[in-house]
Amino acid sequence: MPSARVIVVSDSHLSDRTPEASANWDAVVDHVAATRPALVVHAGDISTDGAERLADLEFARAQLDRLPAPLAVVPGNHDVGDAPGIDSGQAVSLDAERLGTFRRVFGADRFSLRVGGWRLVGIDAQLMGAGSVDEADQWEWLGRELDPSVGPAPLALVTHKPLVPAAGDTARPSRYVPRPARDRLLGLLDAVGARLVVSGHVHQVLRHTRAGATHVWAPTTWATLPDDIQRPVGDKTTGLVALDLHDDGAADVATLSPPGLRSYTAGVDAVSPYGPLH
Repeated sequence: MPSARVIVVSDSHLSDRTPEASANWDAVVDHVAATRPALVVHAGDISTDGAERLADLEFARAQLDRLPAPLAVVPGNHDVGDAPGIDSGQAVSLDAERLGTFRRVFGADRFSLRVGGWRLVGIDAQLMGAGSVDEADQWEWLGRELDPSVGPAPLALVTHKPLVPAAGDTARPSRYVPRPARDRLLGLLDAVGARLVVSGHVHQVLRHTRAGATHVWAPTTWATLPDDIQRPVGDKTTGLVALDLHDDGAADVATLSPPGLRSYTAGVDAVSPYGPLH
């Protein structure tokens, strides 16, 4: 059965101030070189503090350029900030200047690609609920990309923030795409029969289903957070997600920890650029 492999990485938090993140990134680069996937997708928080430090964005871009495979990216809150009014614990909010800086360094903050028999659509989740011109432009673009008349190809969505709250978790907008944007996006995905939704942001691994779609939380390639700072919802581990997308619409999803990629906890055995976490 013809298929294509896509590697999804997330929350690499690359910076000259995060040596463990860079060491683990070396393992990611080696894994991509050894396996040669059709595509690598970064699901956001590429940098440590790119929303405030241009040097972090540029450092992260140089690290991504080492990947010997085609690449697509979407930003996370550490890259561009969060939508105004969302209390994510960060001091910065997304604005046109920060978004423009990200686009100058990485290119577009969204993508739509054909990989084998599948369509992959990546969105800028940080725009959801922003009430900005850029958010309106993304909704217009999504309306075209997620139009059921586009074709029967199975579809996977990539977003930094998860869409659907995990069982027992609170649907807070700092973790999930906020309402009503979430409901609007889920309506578009339901209409087109999306098969997969892959996200990052939480630094935990989790998988659940909704309306026939599999929702996958990708792990961080850098470090998890201590339990007394972040309650476990899924599994706290480091790694990446491998998607084997079959032309018949089936997909195999696996969480991998490549050789040399260590499991760290921020502020415990990995340097925290945000100061003491305890």
